[in-house]
Amino acid sequence: MLPSDVSTLDPHVSNTTAALTLLGNVYEPLIHADPGLGLRPGLARSWSNPDPLTWDFDLQPGLTFHSGRPFAARDAAFSIERIVAAPDLETSYYLGDVASAEALGPLTLRVHLRRRSAAFLNKLGHVLIVPDGSTRAVLARESDGTGPYRVRQWRPGLEAELTAREGDRRGRAPLASVSVRLNVPPREIVSELVAGRADMGLVGLRRVDDAAFRRVSLHRRGSLQVKYLGFDLVAEAPACCPGRANPFLDRRVREAIQLALDRDALVAGLPSHAAPANQLVPRHVFGFNAALPVLRSDRPRARELLQAAVGDGRLPVSLHTREILAEAAQLVRTQLHEIGIDVTVVAQPDPEYFAALKRREFTLWLDRWSCTTGDSGELFENALHSAEPARGLGAFNESGYSNPVLDRATEKTLVLEDLPSRRRALEELMAQVMRELVWIPLYTDEEVWAVDRAFNWSPGSDYWLHLADVAPASSPPH
Repeated sequence: MLPSDVSTLDPHVSNTTAALTLLGNVYEPLIHADPGLGLRPGLARSWSNPDPLTWDFDLQPGLTFHSGRPFAARDAAFSIERIVAAPDLETSYYLGDVASAEALGPLTLRVHLRRRSAAFLNKLGHVLIVPDGSTRAVLARESDGTGPYRVRQWRPGLEAELTAREGDRRGRAPLASVSVRLNVPPREIVSELVAGRADMGLVGLRRVDDAAFRRVSLHRRGSLQVKYLGFDLVAEAPACCPGRANPFLDRRVREAIQLALDRDALVAGLPSHAAPANQLVPRHVFGFNAALPVLRSDRPRARELLQAAVGDGRLPVSLHTREILAEAAQLVRTQLHEIGIDVTVVAQPDPEYFAALKRREFTLWLDRWSCTTGDSGELFENALHSAEPARGLGAFNESGYSNPVLDRATEKTLVLEDLPSRRRALEELMAQVMRELVWIPLYTDEEVWAVDRAFNWSPGSDYWLHLADVAPASSPPH
C-alpha cells in the first residue's frame, strides 16, 4: 500500500516516489545508481568514457520487453532523446546534461553530453527505458517494459495489479502477482496492516508503535526527503495576499518565518517519526554542510523583522500543500500565527496540487524535495539555478529564483570530478542558499515499511522498492 497516487503509466512523466516505486518494477534503467553500493549494471552491462563529453554503453544481450520485442540500443537512444526533447516530462530533471543519444550498433549506445557532468551516471539510474517509437497516448495507459513485473490492470487512484513476467532469462520473480493499492491515507495503511488485510505498506507517514504490529516486521531507514517551505520569488502582486505586494520578495519576511519556526515542537507534533532539518538535504546526502548552525526559533526577533517589512497589522497568506502533508502545514500555521501571519492552509490531492504548482499558482507552499542520486548537486542544478530550459538547467525552479552568482558557482561545481573539491563546493553552495533563504527547511522523516512476517525483504539503500526482492519466508530472495 502506498499513500500517493500514480497518475499515468508513462515512466517519464512523473518523478514522484509512488511513480518510481510502481513503475521501477515494470521498466528498468541502463544503470542502477545505489548511494550505498555505487553503480551496478542494469540494461547496460558495462560503460566507458572515451572523452569528457561522450559515454558508450555495452548493453545486455538476450533481453525482451513484455510484448516479446527484443531490447536493443535503439530503444535506449529513443528513450533518452524523447526525454531531452520534452522538458515537460519530469524525468528531464535527470538529463539536463545530455545533448543527444544514438545507437552505434544493435547493443551499443552512445550518449553525447552538452557539458561535463560528474554525476551523469548517477542521474541515468533514474531514466527508465521504453520501446522505440512509443507514444504518449500508449505509454499513459499500457506498459511494456523489461522489468520483472508487468501491469495486468491499473485503476487510477485505487490499485495496480502486477504479474511476474514469464520467459525472461534472468528468472521469474518469487511472487507471481502483486496488488499495489494506491492513494491510501497513512492512517488507513496502518489499520489495514494491523488488521491483517495487507501484507506490506509504507507507514512512515504515521508515528507507529512497534508493539502494535505483531504479525509484521518494521524496516526503518532515514529518508532522502526534506520537507520545506517554498516561495514565489517573482510575482509582484500574488493572489495569496490581497491588496499587498508580494511579501516574500523581502528577505526579512522569509527570515521572520525562519525564526518563527520551532522545529523541535513541529517534529513533536507530527504524526510521523521525524527530525528537525537545518538545511535542504539530510546528513547522508553528499554535500551536506556539517558546519551550518542548528536553526533556532526567536519569535521576538521574527516579529520585529515582519513589522519592519510589512508594517503594523497581521499578514494574511495562503499555504498550499499536498493532502499527505496537511498535518505538517497545520502545525506551521499555528506557529506562524504567533508572529502575526494568518495562514489559510489549502491541502490538495496530488494531481491537482502538482498541476497548479507547475502553473505557478502558489505563493507559499509546503512540499518535500529529495536528491535521489544521493548528491546535493541535483538541488542546485534543478531547483535553485535560474530557469534555462535550453541548457537543461532550473527545470524545477518553481520559485522563479534567479541569482547569477549562485548560477555560476553551481555550473562550476557540477563539472568537478575531484570528490573533496566537489564536496567543498557543494557545501558552500548550501551555505549561500541558506543565507538567502530561498527555501526554508523544516524536517526530515523516517521511511518505515511494514512487512508481513510471512515474507522476507530488506530495504536497500537506493530508496526503490524492488518487488522481485520480496519472497515468501520459505524461499530465498530473488
